[in-house]
Amino acid sequence: MPADADLVGRDAALVTLRVGLSRARDGRGGLVIVSGEAGIGKSALARVALREAEALGALVVLGAAWELGDAPGYFPLRPAFAALGLEPNAVTSEANPFHAWERLFAALARASAERLVVLLVEDVHAADLATLHLLTLLAQPLASLRALVIVTARLKDPRVNERVAQRLTRMTRDGEHIALAPLDARAIRTLAERTIGRAVSELSLGELATRTGGNPLFVVECAQVLRASGTSASGLPSTVRQVVLDRVRLLPDATRRALAAAAVVGREAPAFVVAAMLAELPARIIDALEPAQRAGILDEPAPGRFVFTHILVRDAVEDALAGAERRTLHAAASDALAKLPPGLDVLVERARHALAAQGEHAAGVELGLRAAAELEREGAFDRAHVLYQRIDEARRAGFAAPATPAERLHEARVARAAGRFSEARRACLEVVGIARRHDDASLFAEAALAFGADIRPGVVDRELVDLLEEAKRRLPSLETPLGGA
Repeated sequence: MPADADLVGRDAALVTLRVGLSRARDGRGGLVIVSGEAGIGKSALARVALREAEALGALVVLGAAWELGDAPGYFPLRPAFAALGLEPNAVTSEANPFHAWERLFAALARASAERLVVLLVEDVHAADLATLHLLTLLAQPLASLRALVIVTARLKDPRVNERVAQRLTRMTRDGEHIALAPLDARAIRTLAERTIGRAVSELSLGELATRTGGNPLFVVECAQVLRASGTSASGLPSTVRQVVLDRVRLLPDATRRALAAAAVVGREAPAFVVAAMLAELPARIIDALEPAQRAGILDEPAPGRFVFTHILVRDAVEDALAGAERRTLHAAASDALAKLPPGLDVLVERARHALAAQGEHAAGVELGLRAAAELEREGAFDRAHVLYQRIDEARRAGFAAPATPAERLHEARVARAAGRFSEARRACLEVVGIARRHDDASLFAEAALAFGADIRPGVVDRELVDLLEEAKRRLPSLETPLGGA
C-alpha cells in the first residue's frame, strides 16, 4: 500500500511536503506549518510525510503540546532535545531563549551533517510561549541545514491569544504554510465509500456534505452512522461531540452561556434573538460570542448575525445541555421570535421552539397547529408533516389533549401529500383501532377509505381488502354516510 493511501483530497498538500523533504535532503531545510480546524487531517498528512522521511533514512522525531492542562516549559520539544543528544533540563533551564535556540540549532547542525533530520511538533497552538518562540527563531536558519521541522496548529482556537497568534503568524510568514481546506464533494464521496464499503447515493452524499462541511473526521464518523443505519447519516457521533466540547470548555462562562442559546436558535443565530432570550443587550451578546468566533466555532457573515461553522458543532453544543436548560431556552426562543414581524417562517420557528420546550411553553401545540395549517395552504406538505409529528410527540407526552380521530385522519392526508405513505397508513390504522373500540362503523369506514387512498392500479392490497370487507359488514347500509364524506 502506498504511503498516502489513507489520505483523500490532499494531493496538493502532500506535494508541498514532499518538495520540502526533497529540499531538506539537499541541504535547504525549512519549517512547514500545517494548519486547519480539529479533524481536518493535519496529523494524517504530517505522518505520511514522516513515513516517507523514514524511508529516506532520516532521523524522525515526534513531539506534541499537551492540550489537557499546563505542561513544563519546552514540553513539545523535549523529545527533540533528547534525540539530538541534548540534556533536556539543561536546555530548558536557560533563562535566555536565544541561548536555548543556539543549543538546539547547533545540535541540529551536527545531526543533519550526517543525515536528514525531520521533526514533527503537533498542536503548537497549545504550546508554551518559550516553545513557540524557539520554533519561530528556527524557521529561517533551517535553510542552511538538512533538516525539516513540521508543525501542526489550529490558528483558530480558544488558546490562541494575541501573543500566540503573533508567533504563529510569523511561522506562516517565514516558513511554508499549508492551510487545509474542507474536502470537496468528490473527496467526501471517496472517503465515505471507503469507510462504508459500498457506494453512497446522491441523497446520502448531500446529507454527508451538509452535516460535515467536508471535515474528514466528521465525514468518517457520520459515514459510520450511515453504515449502521443503512439509510441516514443523521445523529451526533460521540467522537465529534467530544472534539467540539473539548474546545467549548475552554471558552469564558459568558461565551458558553451565549453559545448555548445560539445553538438552541439553530445553525444561524441573530444576536438580537439570543439577547432577547437571555435578557441582555445585543451588544453584550456580540462581545460574549467573539471568543467563539476566534475559536472557529462561529462565523459572523454580517454584523450581529452568527452562523455555526458546522451543523455538527451546533448539534454538539445543544446536545450537551441539561434537559431543563434546553427546554427553558427553547421556550425563550419562541417568545423572542414573537417580537419579530409576523410571517410564515417566523411562525414555524416559534412553533418548533415552543414544541421543543416540552410543556414549558403553554402555546406549543396551538402554535404548531397554526403553523402546520399555514404550511398546508402554501403546499409545503413535507414541512407541515414534520410539525404534525412534533405535535403528536407533545400530545403523547401529555402536554396536550390527544388528537381526535378526525385530526389523525387529517394528519394522514398531509403525510400522504408529503410522500410519507407508510406513516399515513399507520395513522389510519390508529383510527381503525379507535373505531373498533367504540364500535363506530362510520369512522371505521372513513379510516378504511383513507387507508386505501394511495392504492395503485393492478396491485392487490390484502390489508385494504380486509378493512373494506370489515367496513361493509359493520355498516347497516351502503348508503350510510362515511363521516360526512
